[in-house]
Amino acid sequence: MKKLIATWLTVLLSAFAIADDKKPGDSKEPAKKTIPATKIIVAKDAPAKAKVEITLRPGDAAPALKADKWFQGNEVKAFEAGKVYVVEFWAVWCGPCIVMMPHLSELHHEFKSKGVTIIGFSSKDTINSVEKVTDFVEKRGPKLGYTFAYEDNRDTNAKFMKAAGQSGIPCSFVIDKAGKIAYIGHPMFLDAVLPKVVDGTWDCSKGEAESTRLKEQYTKAAKALMSKDAEEGLAEYTKLAQANPWLAKVPYLTSPRLSAMVKAKKFDDVKNMASGMLAKGIADSDPGILGNLARSLREANDNKEIQGMALKAAEHFYKIDGPKSMGAAMTLAQTHEALGNKAEAKKFAEQAVERAPETLKARFREMLKGALGEEKKADSN
Repeated sequence: MKKLIATWLTVLLSAFAIADDKKPGDSKEPAKKTIPATKIIVAKDAPAKAKVEITLRPGDAAPALKADKWFQGNEVKAFEAGKVYVVEFWAVWCGPCIVMMPHLSELHHEFKSKGVTIIGFSSKDTINSVEKVTDFVEKRGPKLGYTFAYEDNRDTNAKFMKAAGQSGIPCSFVIDKAGKIAYIGHPMFLDAVLPKVVDGTWDCSKGEAESTRLKEQYTKAAKALMSKDAEEGLAEYTKLAQANPWLAKVPYLTSPRLSAMVKAKKFDDVKNMASGMLAKGIADSDPGILGNLARSLREANDNKEIQGMALKAAEHFYKIDGPKSMGAAMTLAQTHEALGNKAEAKKFAEQAVERAPETLKARFREMLKGALGEEKKADSN
């Protein structure tokens, strides 16, 4: 459970400065970000960086959007007057980006009739190749529904991300009906931004303050859900849901909430919530939902039915990404380990280690020692 808490705290609290969107050649750093971390990463832990000159702010005219490949939807040659656009920067190696995609899909279906176009924009690096992005969009794009684009030279990335002083993804830029930047920030806050941009009531000068206020609410609930007192965490989540229902539905909070419910032994509530998620994850072939379900539900040591749901989620996750994904193999291995299926745990753990990059094999082997049937080091977390 300690490892699960550490992993989810890292995802929850570093969601505002996730993996740096590195330039081509910096392949090692993005790869590391795909591995569950063992420490909480927050801004104060980062080394001091040279001051970045910011040349793009809310209220400025949006730069031109140029891509080398458009995957679905119409090519956006220019931001048309009277229409609203969301340009969200992402990469195939960015897990938190992928977790947000189903919600972006919901926003796409909700606002497309109101003149809103959502674009998932991805830029080349040595891990985020056009082949990998194409493969991802071909599998997931049709069900997500919104537009995807890819660039080879990172010019658009520089004109948006670098110019705005943004080094982490996912990061979204909302362009208003006049072609100006209305919002720059995490897509988890788009529910607060889009309706007002569409109806013309959004004040971009107050956007940063509003984002900070929402971030504080979110972070308080996230920390509480991962605290030792599961009941207290769930109570804090309920306060958030009452004050801001849409913020309580941010995908990053779903699995930690389930984990807290498991810890509090609210098994009926867990089954009701998880069964709907499992059905949706399978129907949408969504590895994010399925992987998170497996990791949350396998901790239910006192309830075999819920652990069975964890295994079903892990198996479907593996069916989707299994042939290539070390993450899917690792999730299935650790789920089998939690259920006491030693032979199966070892088989999939060996697959995960085999698929890991050479520079990371030792780290993965250490993480999977239990599943491999090897002696674990003492957990110091």
